Amino acid sequence: MALSTGPLSIGIDIGTSGARAVAMRLDFSIAARSAVPLGRFGQNARDPSVWWSAVGVALTELLSSIDRAAVRSIAVDGTSGTLLPVDGAGRPLAEPLMYNDKVDDDAILAVIAREAPAASAARGATSGLAKALSFQRQPGVAAVLHQADWIAGQFSGRFDISDENNALKTGYDVEARRWPDWIAATGMRMGFLPGVVKPGDVTGKLTASAADRFGLARDVAVVAGTTDGCA
Repeated sequence: MALSTGPLSIGIDIGTSGARAVAMRLDFSIAARSAVPLGRFGQNARDPSVWWSAVGVALTELLSSIDRAAVRSIAVDGTSGTLLPVDGAGRPLAEPLMYNDKVDDDAILAVIAREAPAASAARGATSGLAKALSFQRQPGVAAVLHQADWIAGQFSGRFDISDENNALKTGYDVEARRWPDWIAATGMRMGFLPGVVKPGDVTGKLTASAADRFGLARDVAVVAGTTDGCA
Protein backbone atom coordinates (compact mmCIF):
# COMPACT_ATOMS: atom_id res chain seq x y z
CA MET A 1 0.00 0.00 0.00
CA ALA A 2 1.27 3.46 -0.92
CA LEU A 3 1.02 5.71 2.13
CA SER A 4 0.18 9.40 1.73
CA THR A 5 1.77 12.17 3.74
CA GLY A 6 -0.59 14.52 5.55
CA PRO A 7 -4.40 14.67 5.67
CA LEU A 8 -6.45 13.64 2.66
CA SER A 9 -9.84 14.67 1.33
CA ILE A 10 -11.85 12.29 -0.84
CA GLY A 11 -14.04 13.46 -3.69
CA ILE A 12 -16.60 11.10 -5.23
CA ASP A 13 -18.23 11.69 -8.61
CA ILE A 14 -21.29 9.73 -9.66
CA GLY A 15 -22.06 10.24 -13.33
CA THR A 16 -24.09 8.69 -16.10
CA SER A 17 -21.53 5.99 -16.88
CA GLY A 18 -19.68 5.32 -13.67
CA ALA A 19 -18.39 6.34 -10.28
CA ARG A 20 -15.01 7.93 -9.73
CA ALA A 21 -13.08 8.78 -6.59
CA VAL A 22 -9.95 10.80 -5.87
CA ALA A 23 -7.90 11.37 -2.74
CA MET A 24 -6.46 14.89 -2.60
CA ARG A 25 -3.75 16.43 -0.43
CA LEU A 26 -3.90 19.89 1.13
CA ASP A 27 -1.89 21.31 -1.79
CA PHE A 28 -4.59 19.98 -4.19
CA SER A 29 -2.31 17.30 -5.62
CA ILE A 30 -3.90 13.89 -6.24
CA ALA A 31 -2.69 11.05 -4.05
CA ALA A 32 -4.78 8.33 -5.73
CA ARG A 33 -7.78 7.82 -7.98
CA SER A 34 -10.18 5.08 -9.03
CA ALA A 35 -13.05 4.57 -11.47
CA VAL A 36 -15.77 1.92 -11.75
CA PRO A 37 -18.37 1.62 -14.55
CA LEU A 38 -22.03 1.47 -13.54
CA GLY A 39 -22.53 -1.39 -15.99
CA ARG A 40 -20.66 -3.72 -13.68
CA PHE A 41 -23.66 -3.66 -11.35
CA GLY A 42 -26.50 -3.88 -13.84
CA GLN A 43 -27.82 -2.15 -16.91
CA ASN A 44 -30.15 0.29 -15.17
CA ALA A 45 -28.13 3.46 -14.62
CA ARG A 46 -31.21 4.97 -12.96
CA ASP A 47 -31.18 2.50 -10.10
CA PRO A 48 -29.88 4.14 -6.89
CA SER A 49 -28.63 0.76 -5.68
CA VAL A 50 -26.42 0.62 -8.79
CA TRP A 51 -25.09 4.10 -7.99
CA TRP A 52 -24.26 3.11 -4.44
CA SER A 53 -22.68 -0.20 -5.44
CA ALA A 54 -20.40 1.60 -7.89
CA VAL A 55 -19.50 4.25 -5.33
CA GLY A 56 -18.72 1.58 -2.76
CA VAL A 57 -16.37 -0.31 -5.06
CA ALA A 58 -14.68 2.86 -6.34
CA LEU A 59 -14.09 4.05 -2.78
CA THR A 60 -12.83 0.64 -1.63
CA GLU A 61 -10.36 0.52 -4.53
CA LEU A 62 -9.19 4.07 -3.75
CA LEU A 63 -8.69 3.35 -0.07
CA SER A 64 -6.58 0.29 -0.86
CA SER A 65 -3.83 2.56 -2.19
CA ILE A 66 -3.74 5.24 0.53
CA ASP A 67 -3.43 5.51 4.29
CA ARG A 68 -7.04 5.32 5.49
CA ALA A 69 -6.09 7.01 8.74
CA ALA A 70 -5.14 10.12 6.75
CA VAL A 71 -8.67 10.59 5.37
CA ARG A 72 -10.38 13.55 7.05
CA SER A 73 -13.31 14.40 4.77
CA ILE A 74 -15.54 13.11 1.97
CA ALA A 75 -17.63 15.07 -0.55
CA VAL A 76 -19.89 13.93 -3.40
CA ASP A 77 -20.88 15.46 -6.71
CA GLY A 78 -23.72 14.18 -8.89
CA THR A 79 -25.49 14.97 -12.12
CA SER A 80 -27.26 18.31 -11.92
CA GLY A 81 -31.04 18.06 -12.01
CA THR A 82 -31.24 14.35 -11.15
CA LEU A 83 -33.81 13.88 -8.37
CA LEU A 84 -35.47 11.07 -6.44
CA PRO A 85 -38.15 10.81 -3.73
CA VAL A 86 -37.25 9.06 -0.46
CA ASP A 87 -39.01 7.99 2.72
CA GLY A 88 -38.04 9.05 6.22
CA ALA A 89 -35.15 6.58 6.30
CA GLY A 90 -33.75 7.75 2.95
CA ARG A 91 -35.04 4.76 0.99
CA PRO A 92 -35.92 5.54 -2.65
CA LEU A 93 -39.62 5.35 -3.42
CA ALA A 94 -39.50 5.59 -7.21
CA GLU A 95 -37.08 5.48 -10.10
CA PRO A 96 -35.15 8.76 -10.21
CA LEU A 97 -35.69 11.30 -12.94
CA MET A 98 -32.32 11.99 -14.53
CA TYR A 99 -30.87 15.37 -15.44
CA ASN A 100 -32.19 15.22 -19.03
CA ASP A 101 -35.57 13.60 -18.30
CA LYS A 102 -38.61 15.75 -19.00
CA VAL A 103 -41.68 16.03 -16.80
CA ASP A 104 -44.67 15.40 -19.03
CA ASP A 105 -47.27 17.24 -16.98
CA ASP A 106 -48.73 20.41 -18.48
CA ALA A 107 -50.18 21.58 -15.17
CA ILE A 108 -46.81 21.45 -13.42
CA LEU A 109 -45.04 23.21 -16.26
CA ALA A 110 -47.73 25.88 -16.46
CA VAL A 111 -47.58 26.73 -12.77
CA ILE A 112 -43.79 26.99 -12.86
CA ALA A 113 -43.98 29.21 -15.94
CA ARG A 114 -46.47 31.45 -14.11
CA GLU A 115 -44.64 31.71 -10.77
CA ALA A 116 -40.92 31.40 -11.54
CA PRO A 117 -38.88 34.50 -12.38
CA ALA A 118 -37.88 34.68 -16.04
CA ALA A 119 -34.21 34.04 -15.25
CA SER A 120 -34.82 31.11 -12.88
CA ALA A 121 -33.07 27.81 -13.63
CA ALA A 122 -36.22 26.10 -12.33
CA ARG A 123 -38.14 26.85 -15.51
CA GLY A 124 -38.61 24.10 -18.09
CA ALA A 125 -39.57 20.44 -18.30
CA THR A 126 -36.15 19.16 -17.18
CA SER A 127 -35.87 21.40 -14.13
CA GLY A 128 -35.41 20.03 -10.65
CA LEU A 129 -38.53 21.83 -9.49
CA ALA A 130 -40.71 20.17 -12.12
CA LYS A 131 -39.40 16.80 -10.94
CA ALA A 132 -39.88 17.70 -7.28
CA LEU A 133 -43.48 18.74 -7.91
CA SER A 134 -44.09 15.43 -9.63
CA PHE A 135 -42.41 13.36 -6.91
CA GLN A 136 -44.20 15.02 -3.99
CA ARG A 137 -47.30 13.05 -5.00
CA GLN A 138 -45.49 9.79 -4.26
CA PRO A 139 -47.11 7.91 -1.33
CA GLY A 140 -44.88 7.90 1.74
CA VAL A 141 -42.52 10.60 0.51
CA ALA A 142 -40.56 12.43 3.21
CA ALA A 143 -38.08 14.32 1.02
CA VAL A 144 -37.11 14.93 -2.58
CA LEU A 145 -33.35 14.82 -2.98
CA HIS A 146 -30.74 15.46 -5.62
CA GLN A 147 -28.50 12.58 -6.63
CA ALA A 148 -25.47 13.90 -4.73
CA ASP A 149 -27.62 14.48 -1.62
CA TRP A 150 -28.71 10.86 -1.58
CA ILE A 151 -25.20 9.45 -2.05
CA ALA A 152 -23.82 11.75 0.66
CA GLY A 153 -26.62 10.52 2.90
CA GLN A 154 -25.28 6.98 2.63
CA PHE A 155 -22.18 8.28 4.41
CA SER A 156 -23.71 10.71 6.90
CA GLY A 157 -27.17 9.26 7.49
CA ARG A 158 -28.64 12.67 6.64
CA PHE A 159 -31.33 12.86 3.97
CA ASP A 160 -32.34 16.45 4.60
CA ILE A 161 -29.47 18.51 3.21
CA SER A 162 -28.23 19.75 -0.18
CA ASP A 163 -25.77 22.26 -1.59
CA GLU A 164 -26.40 25.52 -3.41
CA ASN A 165 -25.26 24.30 -6.81
CA ASN A 166 -27.47 21.21 -6.90
CA ALA A 167 -30.41 23.21 -5.55
CA LEU A 168 -30.17 25.89 -8.25
CA LYS A 169 -32.29 24.05 -10.84
CA THR A 170 -34.85 23.30 -8.15
CA GLY A 171 -35.34 27.04 -7.69
CA TYR A 172 -32.97 27.90 -4.85
CA ASP A 173 -32.01 31.58 -4.65
CA VAL A 174 -28.22 31.65 -4.32
CA GLU A 175 -28.12 35.41 -3.79
CA ALA A 176 -30.64 35.46 -0.93
CA ARG A 177 -29.40 32.03 0.22
CA ARG A 178 -32.87 30.56 0.74
CA TRP A 179 -35.73 28.82 -1.01
CA PRO A 180 -37.75 31.75 -2.42
CA ASP A 181 -41.39 32.33 -1.53
CA TRP A 182 -42.59 31.83 -5.10
CA ILE A 183 -41.76 28.10 -4.92
CA ALA A 184 -44.54 27.53 -2.39
CA ALA A 185 -46.90 29.33 -4.77
CA THR A 186 -46.34 26.52 -7.29
CA GLY A 187 -47.87 24.07 -4.83
CA MET A 188 -44.54 22.62 -3.75
CA ARG A 189 -44.65 21.37 -0.16
CA MET A 190 -41.57 23.11 1.19
CA GLY A 191 -41.00 20.52 3.89
CA PHE A 192 -40.05 18.03 1.19
CA LEU A 193 -37.14 20.18 -0.01
CA PRO A 194 -33.77 19.78 1.71
CA GLY A 195 -32.00 22.42 3.71
CA VAL A 196 -29.25 24.05 1.67
CA VAL A 197 -25.65 24.93 2.56
CA LYS A 198 -22.64 26.17 0.64
CA PRO A 199 -20.43 23.63 -1.17
CA GLY A 200 -17.62 22.76 1.22
CA ASP A 201 -19.68 23.15 4.40
CA VAL A 202 -19.49 20.23 6.80
CA THR A 203 -22.88 18.50 7.02
CA GLY A 204 -22.02 15.70 9.42
CA LYS A 205 -19.73 12.80 10.23
CA LEU A 206 -19.59 9.24 8.95
CA THR A 207 -22.18 6.93 10.40
CA ALA A 208 -20.81 4.00 12.36
CA SER A 209 -21.87 1.61 9.59
CA ALA A 210 -20.17 3.64 6.86
CA ALA A 211 -17.00 4.04 8.90
CA ASP A 212 -16.86 0.34 9.65
CA ARG A 213 -17.62 -0.70 6.09
CA PHE A 214 -14.78 1.34 4.63
CA GLY A 215 -12.33 1.11 7.53
CA LEU A 216 -12.40 4.85 8.19
CA ALA A 217 -12.42 6.85 11.40
CA ARG A 218 -15.87 7.79 12.65
CA ASP A 219 -14.93 11.46 12.89
CA VAL A 220 -14.32 11.79 9.12
CA ALA A 221 -16.35 14.81 7.98
CA VAL A 222 -19.01 14.57 5.29
CA VAL A 223 -18.85 17.79 3.30
CA ALA A 224 -21.44 19.35 0.99
CA GLY A 225 -20.51 18.71 -2.63
CA THR A 226 -21.73 20.13 -5.91
CA THR A 227 -22.93 19.26 -9.40
CA ASP A 228 -20.89 17.31 -11.93
CA GLY A 229 -20.55 20.40 -14.12
CA CYS A 230 -19.17 22.53 -11.30
CA ALA A 231 -16.87 19.74 -10.15
